[in-house]
Amino acid sequence: MRRVLLGSALAVALFAGCSPPRPTDPTIPPPASDSQAKVKAELAKRDAELATARAQVEDLRRQLDGRHAPPPAADHMPPAPVPGSDGLAVVARKRLHEGPVTSIAFAPDGATVASTDTVGWVVVANADDLKPVWTTEAATGVGVQNCAHSICFGPDGKYLAAGSEDRSVWVWRANDGGLVKRIRGHQDAVEYVSFLPDGVGGLSFDRQGVGLAWSVQGERRELIPDRPLRKAAVTADGELLVWSDGGKTMSGPPSKAAPEATLGGVADALAVTRDGTVVAKGVTGGCVEVWDAQTGARRWSGPSQPGRVKALAFSADGKRLVSLSGGALSVWDVHSGDETHRYGARPEEGAGRLALTADGRTVAVGNRRGVVTVLRLPD
Repeated sequence: MRRVLLGSALAVALFAGCSPPRPTDPTIPPPASDSQAKVKAELAKRDAELATARAQVEDLRRQLDGRHAPPPAADHMPPAPVPGSDGLAVVARKRLHEGPVTSIAFAPDGATVASTDTVGWVVVANADDLKPVWTTEAATGVGVQNCAHSICFGPDGKYLAAGSEDRSVWVWRANDGGLVKRIRGHQDAVEYVSFLPDGVGGLSFDRQGVGLAWSVQGERRELIPDRPLRKAAVTADGELLVWSDGGKTMSGPPSKAAPEATLGGVADALAVTRDGTVVAKGVTGGCVEVWDAQTGARRWSGPSQPGRVKALAFSADGKRLVSLSGGALSVWDVHSGDETHRYGARPEEGAGRLALTADGRTVAVGNRRGVVTVLRLPD
């Protein structure tokens, strides 16, 4: 009886045009209702908004990475020209920094040149082609914070030190950039740093005029007498400090607050010979002056330069002086006061930092566009 009923039901179903039920195919979604369609549309809208937000975050991350990326090492510059009729030759020229160059220095052997900038980068590059050897930057906490104001090599070339905006002196190994020591104790940004002859001790001065005598070997640090400092220079042996306080220029031992000699009025730039006998000043009106550091007598004053004198450097023997103004790079005979060479500069580039090798033959110049140029001077 059951078989008859089942067969009848199946016959009725087939007559009605229906097929028997099939197993569910998991690859075929069930028909969506209106509410499901709305939910899917809303989810698709939110996915699109999320994708847009992620794209914006990635764009901001790329911008931030670009801001903290190492300075461009492969910024191609025009090939160095052959020496001109005046004997000046461009050895290398390259943009090493994103911000203006704040300080520049040659290693004692002249093989490398170190430079710093307002962004906080320290770059050590080969002097012959300006290919970076190593760099360090501010964001890691290992390098200089915000702005590096001054940089110098130790007398044996083993260490490199920089004074920074974070009131510290940072010391690295010059060959590979390994951090050796962070020296604290200043009250403001450290603007002047120099090593002592032993290569492990140094002197530094901050924006408030506080001086600090320190050592990378961990000996006791000593504060030296405070004094207002607008510009400053220290001899290689650390025995003579020359400084300008905004009203006059003075010289004397760093350990004594009272000067031993007064060298005229305010200075826009300062340099002192290694033996501490001669001081060069850039003065108002764009003139270069040379003074006797012991007696306070002015030896000579050169002709007006095309712009304010921004930097000065003596050769190791004290016979040659190089000055940098807004419109010229000049070479002077220290004994006679003769301006033996003057080379035109591009004022719009804002060149304001200068370094000279010990032999007085090679000059490095840094400008506000982050470009470093190495030039060879004539004999």
